[in-house]
Amino acid sequence: MFCQLDNKDMDPFLAQPHVVRDFLISKFQGNEMTVGGQNEPLFRRAYNFYSDNLARICKDLDWHLKASWIEGPLKDCKEMEQLVKTALSCDERLLSDDLALKLSPYYTYSKFRMDYSEDAFWERQFIKDVLRDVSSKALNVSVAASGLGVTAEMIYYAVKRWEEVEQEESNNPEQEDNEEQESFSVSVKEYVSMGYGSKVQFWKEQSTLDMLEDVRNRNTSAGEVAAQLGVSRREVLNRCGGVKEEAEIEAEKTLVMMKKMKKKAEQDMNGNKKPTQLEMQIKMAEKDQETLSNYEKMRLKNMKERQALVESLDFEEDKREMRTLAPKNQPRKVQVVQLREKSARVKRRSEVQQLKQQITETGDFSLSNQKSSKALWVENQEQRSSPKWFGCWVPRVNKSTSYKRTQVRVTDIDMHDVYDEEALCRSNNIPQVELFAPALLEITSNHHKSEVLMDSITAETKQIEEEQKLSTKVDWNKFELVQDSIVSTSQLTSLDSYGDFICYGTQSGGVGLSLGSNSFTLRPHNRPVTRTVFMGSKSTLRILSAGLDGTVRMTDLGQQSVCLEYSWDQSYQGKQGVHWVEKRGIYSFILDCGAEINQIDIRSKEAVSLIQLPDEEKIQDTFTNLSVNPSNKNLISFCRGQSVQIWDLRRASKLLHKVTSPSTSHMVGTGWSVGGTYLVTCQRRAVDRYNVMDVPVVYPGLDVSQPLLTWEGPRQSTFSPSTGVTWCPWEESLFLTTSEQPVVNVGGGLQLEPKQAVIAVDCNNRGKVVGEISSGLDNSNYLVHCHKTRQVVVVGNSKGKGGLAVFAAT
Repeated sequence: MFCQLDNKDMDPFLAQPHVVRDFLISKFQGNEMTVGGQNEPLFRRAYNFYSDNLARICKDLDWHLKASWIEGPLKDCKEMEQLVKTALSCDERLLSDDLALKLSPYYTYSKFRMDYSEDAFWERQFIKDVLRDVSSKALNVSVAASGLGVTAEMIYYAVKRWEEVEQEESNNPEQEDNEEQESFSVSVKEYVSMGYGSKVQFWKEQSTLDMLEDVRNRNTSAGEVAAQLGVSRREVLNRCGGVKEEAEIEAEKTLVMMKKMKKKAEQDMNGNKKPTQLEMQIKMAEKDQETLSNYEKMRLKNMKERQALVESLDFEEDKREMRTLAPKNQPRKVQVVQLREKSARVKRRSEVQQLKQQITETGDFSLSNQKSSKALWVENQEQRSSPKWFGCWVPRVNKSTSYKRTQVRVTDIDMHDVYDEEALCRSNNIPQVELFAPALLEITSNHHKSEVLMDSITAETKQIEEEQKLSTKVDWNKFELVQDSIVSTSQLTSLDSYGDFICYGTQSGGVGLSLGSNSFTLRPHNRPVTRTVFMGSKSTLRILSAGLDGTVRMTDLGQQSVCLEYSWDQSYQGKQGVHWVEKRGIYSFILDCGAEINQIDIRSKEAVSLIQLPDEEKIQDTFTNLSVNPSNKNLISFCRGQSVQIWDLRRASKLLHKVTSPSTSHMVGTGWSVGGTYLVTCQRRAVDRYNVMDVPVVYPGLDVSQPLLTWEGPRQSTFSPSTGVTWCPWEESLFLTTSEQPVVNVGGGLQLEPKQAVIAVDCNNRGKVVGEISSGLDNSNYLVHCHKTRQVVVVGNSKGKGGLAVFAAT
């Protein structure tokens, strides 16, 4: 194809790099992107379409171009430098490259959002055709996301909204009823938007009143009802008139029982008295009185006289007096049989099933797994609205054992074609514009519930009040498990807390929020999240998150928006992940970007490079924390290989201190205590070829010449990911770490398998273990976080991936 250049006077084998560059730019903008019916297209399927195809084509041309043999590889020449960056920008969906915007197809999200709103994007006919195909199962949701330059979560949310509009236009009441049955309850927002009535009328509905009455009578919690209705807990409590005290509820139950007993007694004495034999004979005789003989009439008269005599004696009054004087029988105590709870394994399996990612199943959206027959698949493809070439550049494989390759064009597809959903998720970079938070909700079976819960959290944030930091002695014996749930199917990588809220990051790029037993997870990153930090003040609550995708994003829970605060293209070292983010000032944050330490200001969204690190000190696959000295914000510490480095940002050209571990170990965490009195370095030492030993080493503040404590027991420590140990914010000298519980002998030579517990160690008391938390924990390694204003300890991955356990001092 390169030989068929328009310039016939030029020998293509003597073409200069700038000619090749112009040729490739024309092809990236030409009909080749839509295949054009060619049997052997110029491009190939790839997850990083622009970068991979550019590299492949340049490599192929290197064998033929004279310039490549003389000057070196085509891709490395100066003329191709900008195009290489542009290709990366196209794959990463960056907005800072003008050429990338020109090369991107007209229907891509980032390009369209440069001039138009998000609503306008989803209203375009081409986009509606794609959504229609996803809804009808003709197009895989992740493939559609890749083609449009968005994420699968955004497509899923848009399809749901599109189906609602189609339903309203078709006026299908049966479908509406089905959806209502599936959701069980309607939130306040949905009640008004669906035209059922006003907000005032909603609170007068009988179903709503019943829910409020259950809250008032303690049958359910205010948090559960608030999560169902999409309002705050305070509003639920105000609407129900407050929750009754336990004594009040018991008194009401006793009163109701007494009324029932009194009513029964009255019925027994009056209305329910059994007729005597004499009364029954009189009744039978009176019934046939017209046919009675003279003898029977005389007998009836005598019976009535006897009945009158019995009534005059008033035996019933004597019976009532005797009942009153007789001692009352004590009510029999009813023994309540407690049902055995589900085992931890069964409970976890149920929770994980509810949270399970639906991308491979996608609720009827999968191209390969959801087709019940070939006829249905063919019918869906024939009725497809979007062009056949849309989504054809996404890699796929055929899983059919009887499949024979008959495809001659990249647009040809088979019902057994399958996609690598995880690879697609990693390649579908999140657009770098302001996004609507509900559109980023993870695809789960409880997607609608998560939307309503987000509305409830939004209402909660408007009533937030700041809390003062806690500094007091801790009684570790009073800590009890108050919450135990599964919030994600992925490993938790970060934790933070603010008031009643807990936020977390996940290995799959999720940022979630937990309130009580309810939680939801967004996907603002497509790589592991390394840090989540609450930014709260009166009436506002936001979550700052960083990830290995090289971005820092701000999730505003009050506005339900996700904004970009930093992107890797603002750095000076090319693409690299953000391994940690730590607050330095009110609006400034320090970023550990591997090859450099940067600072961002969230007001101006500008990044400044503070420290440039040599190549040998770059972070590779793992990430560790960065710490800012609490008493001197100019001092920072972070790990690199076998050492912990301490820098003074006022003189960032020179390293201030360096703490080196033994040759057979490396550093996995560091940090100052809450007041800056102590500095801990976390050394992972190799014991032998297969075993390691985690050793916390504590230094007195900035004096790293001699350690204050090297904690090697009495129980072996296991470091938490990224931080190593966690400093306790309530007592300056305490740090929390994970440790094996002592072996328990059960007799007969048998021993219980030791489990990991969270322990509190006093570094100022020779490393004495002063507290332990183990209830409800069943894993080999935990993520540990301490609440700053409450005596609450949060443990992530408590029973495996995605587990969240909360312990509070009672």
